[in-house]
Amino acid sequence: MSESSTAVPIKFAKNKPNYLQYVEFIGTAHFSKTSIMEVMERVQELRPDAVTLELCPPRYYHLQRVCLNCPRRGNCDRKCEFIISTDYLANKDTDIWLIDMEEPEIQARIGRTATYREVRDWLRASRYVMSNQEEGLQLWEAGRKEEAMHIFDTNTEIMRRTFPSLWKVLIEQRNALMAARLYYIIKNYLDKGLKDFKILVVTGAAHVPGLKELLRNPELAFETMRRYGIKPTPPFRIKRVRVD
Repeated sequence: MSESSTAVPIKFAKNKPNYLQYVEFIGTAHFSKTSIMEVMERVQELRPDAVTLELCPPRYYHLQRVCLNCPRRGNCDRKCEFIISTDYLANKDTDIWLIDMEEPEIQARIGRTATYREVRDWLRASRYVMSNQEEGLQLWEAGRKEEAMHIFDTNTEIMRRTFPSLWKVLIEQRNALMAARLYYIIKNYLDKGLKDFKILVVTGAAHVPGLKELLRNPELAFETMRRYGIKPTPPFRIKRVRVD
């Protein structure tokens, strides 16, 4: 599978397998040292057949270019967990898939539905949200993840209440697309006759509960996509050059 503008036919088995048995999630705080270490350690322990990343191709290649051109390359501890995972998987026989919606589509969807009142209310709340986010990241780095997630969940709820158009795109619609793409990846391996495989899903912690729920019932993901006019296009597989 590779990313395409062509919608993919949807077929569900009559006796659906438990799709969650094939995946393991790592919920991250982006650009967190703790998340970077967790991703690297889990990749080494699990040795997954595939890793999926909460990125689209343009954003992935942008982050790669930023890292390649950085004067601190090789000594930087601020790489995001997504780029670290692809660097760490160099020369390993692991598929890497990008499953997120592209940023221009995200921006266009927000722009089509956002109202003046929502933007005004969000601007009023944003200072508090940003302060919360910083506190949450500090707690995450200190290993106090439950406390950090409480703060992150509070910020997500503030977004849902004050800027529902933003929440619907950033959370609901992206979750539906990412879950559908995870379904395609799992089905791809099952169709090849593979039974004992594992996919490591690396995504922001806020997406994990929704993705799990949708993988339990992938028809709901596709129904959400139909409701919002999202094409069920397949994920993008990174073609890597081996490093000697």
